[in-house]
Amino acid sequence: MLVFLFLACFICLWMFRFIRARRLVPQMTSSQMTDAATSTSKKRSTFLSIPLSAVVSLSQVPGIGPVTLERLAVRGITTPSQLVGQFMVLNRDRAAMVSWLCSECSTRRREGEMVAEALFEKSERMMVL
Repeated sequence: MLVFLFLACFICLWMFRFIRARRLVPQMTSSQMTDAATSTSKKRSTFLSIPLSAVVSLSQVPGIGPVTLERLAVRGITTPSQLVGQFMVLNRDRAAMVSWLCSECSTRRREGEMVAEALFEKSERMMVL
């Protein structure tokens, strides 16, 4: 009986913390959502406009956030050049890159698509030069 009481208290406490945390998270306004979209497109245009040697951090690659950055580091990919190398190993196949990012790094499909598309465009520009 004491175990059930303990469990009930634990569940109530957990639910209280969950509800409280949800109220403390601010909702994004439409202007903040527009700013986020603008910053994503700005990150993309910056990534595509500068040479690969000037891209010093993986966080400059569109679609890569702090979590993906850590997961890539676990797999030995710590530089943008290494990520482009992985893309080249996959024969510049965007679908294969998305699949690799989703399976190996648990990246969400949308972020994986952003990374793959940016890498594809970057590799296209590198081939032309």
